[in-house]
Amino acid sequence: MPCCVFSPRSDVWRTGLAMLGVTAALLIVPAQAATPEETYSAIVTTLIVPGFSALEAKADEHARDWEAMCGSGGNPAHSSVIASFHDMADAWAAVEIFRMGPASKDFRRDRFYLWPERKNAVARSLSALLDSPPGTMDAAWVSQQSAAIQGVPVLERLLFEDGKPKDAPQSGSTACKLGVAVAHNAAQLAHDFASEWAARGGASTAADRTALATDLVSGVGLIKEEKCEAVFGKNEGLAKPRAAEFWRSARSLRNMAINMETYEKVATIIDKALPEAGTMTYAAASARQAIAGMHEPFADYAKGTARSDANFLLAALSSLGDSASTDVSAALGVTVGFNSSDGD
Repeated sequence: MPCCVFSPRSDVWRTGLAMLGVTAALLIVPAQAATPEETYSAIVTTLIVPGFSALEAKADEHARDWEAMCGSGGNPAHSSVIASFHDMADAWAAVEIFRMGPASKDFRRDRFYLWPERKNAVARSLSALLDSPPGTMDAAWVSQQSAAIQGVPVLERLLFEDGKPKDAPQSGSTACKLGVAVAHNAAQLAHDFASEWAARGGASTAADRTALATDLVSGVGLIKEEKCEAVFGKNEGLAKPRAAEFWRSARSLRNMAINMETYEKVATIIDKALPEAGTMTYAAASARQAIAGMHEPFADYAKGTARSDANFLLAALSSLGDSASTDVSAALGVTVGFNSSDGD
C-alpha cells in the first residue's frame, strides 16, 4: 500500500475519527451556568461598586460647585451647580434600587434621598429653617438634623421650581449656606455608600443574596406604585401631579429611564445563571422605550387620552415585575423576602 493512503482499518484512520468525535462533543457542550454566588458577585462588582463610586464622585463635584457659586456668584457658577445636580441625580438613579447593605445602615438612604416625602416633611423643615436659621450651619450640623433636611430633595428645592432652575441664591444668604452644608453632607453619605460597598467585595451569604433579590424584585413594585400610580391616581380626578419624583427639576422620566437601564444590565447578568435566557431584559427595555416616548411634565399622563400611554407603561412595569420575580430568585438561588422599603 502506498505510504500516504490510509486504509479504513488502519490505526491512524480510527484515531482521526475518535479525535473528530471528541472535538464535536466539546462544541455542543453548553457553557456552565453561573452559580448564585457568581451571579451576586457579578452584580456587586460590575454594577453596585462602580455605581456608588460614580455617585460619590458626582456628589463631591456638586458640593464643590455649591462652594464656587456661593463664594463668587455669577451665572457660570450657577450653571455648573445646575449641571452637577443632574449628574449627581443620574448617578443616584443608577443605584437607587440597591437598598441593602451600606444604604440601609444608619438610615443613610433616607438621609441622602427622603422620597416619597411623607406629610410634606421636607418642605416644612426647609421653610422653618430658612425663616429661623441657626447660628452655625455646616455639614456636621446638617448630619445631626432630621432626614428631611439632609439630602437631595432639599438641594432640588433650593435650585429648582416648576421644572426650571431658580435664580442663583445670593452669596452669604441662608439659602447659600444651607445649600453648601447639605451638599457636603450628601457627599459624605455618598462616600460612606461607596467605601463600604468597596470593602464588602463580591463574596456573599444566603442572607446577602436574599437581600439583593428582594431589592431587585420589590424595586420594580416601588417604581410602579410610588413613581407612577401615586401620580396617575385611579382616575383623572384623583391624580396628584406633585407626587411625581423630581417634578421640580423636570426629571421624573429621566430617573425612571436610568432605573430601567440598570434593570437591563442586571438582567444580562441574571441570564448567565439561567438554563435559558429570561425575559427581564426585554421587559426592562420595553419599559424604557415606553418612557422614551413620553415627555415632562410626567403628570400630564394622568389626563384624558394620555392615560393610555400611562397604562402602557404600567403594563410594561408589571411585566418586568413578573419576570424579576421568577428570574432573580432562580439566578440567586433564594426566595424573595419582605419589601425592603418597609423597614422590617
